[in-house]
Amino acid sequence: MNFICILFALIGLNEAASSKDKERYCAACHLVVDAIEYEISKVDPAKTLDIESFRVDPSGNQKRKQISYARSETHLTEITESLCQRMKDYAESVDKTGKIKYVSTKSRDGRPIQLENVSISAAIGDKLQSMCENIIEDNDENLVEFFKKPSDEPKLKFCSEVTDLCPDDNEEENDDENKVEL
Repeated sequence: MNFICILFALIGLNEAASSKDKERYCAACHLVVDAIEYEISKVDPAKTLDIESFRVDPSGNQKRKQISYARSETHLTEITESLCQRMKDYAESVDKTGKIKYVSTKSRDGRPIQLENVSISAAIGDKLQSMCENIIEDNDENLVEFFKKPSDEPKLKFCSEVTDLCPDDNEEENDDENKVEL
């Protein structure tokens, strides 16, 4: 009998830990999207990249076209190759609703920042870096395709629709409606 109680307690703890891991992955995905969008925004809009077509016209010439560098596959690949190394500059925070998020411990523009209710440790930085690497590796092709075009609400669309790491707002509303109070 005691064994069964212990088993159920362990299952409950495992589910709680799993729920927190899902929440952390969602927060990490939001951070990845924010970081990519920030890196894209830093590029001069006038900067372009010359692309040659693989097709050759009857004269033997290849067609060339220019595309914006900011959202080019080349730039997006460069961003994703170095992005996760900077995850150690973030701390874990819990907002007033109990939701986990990650906040930068360094200012992007040199102004002072305020850190409230944060946990800073090497273990958190290592875990965040690992989650970042997993998100990028598991969604490499989708990530590049998604960020080639600007998007309204990129965190919601990428993290909920493309990667399925975060519940979308409709799922959360449905979950709340389906709960039965005892």
